[in-house]
Amino acid sequence: MSNTYEVKKGIRNGAIGGLIAGLLMAIPMLAMNTVDFEVLIPTSVAIGAIYGILTSRDSLRPTNTKEGLTLGIITGLISFAILSKPTVVPYNELLVPLLHYVLFGAVLGWVTSLLANRQEQKIGVTA
Repeated sequence: MSNTYEVKKGIRNGAIGGLIAGLLMAIPMLAMNTVDFEVLIPTSVAIGAIYGILTSRDSLRPTNTKEGLTLGIITGLISFAILSKPTVVPYNELLVPLLHYVLFGAVLGWVTSLLANRQEQKIGVTA
């Protein structure tokens, strides 16, 4: 089980990854005039922090960027299922939001795994 310090680093790394992913997700939303930063940024940071907590555990910790991307995309898909209310929207209108969440998850996982792996290299931790 991870100690408190590792979880705190995971929360920080995940929140940073969520913030970056949320800002990137806002770019296409700005073009469509559908962005609400008051909701998007706190939600993105919260999802990132939860991702960071979960990936702080040894059993879920990504050991490389590919694993980080995979876990991030899964997180994006779960977030899409929870936050987008897909039962209300016609199926043909789900593709763009789904792609946004997949992109969000990929960036979240990539940034978070890069931060975690960089920190582990600095202190000499090996997987």
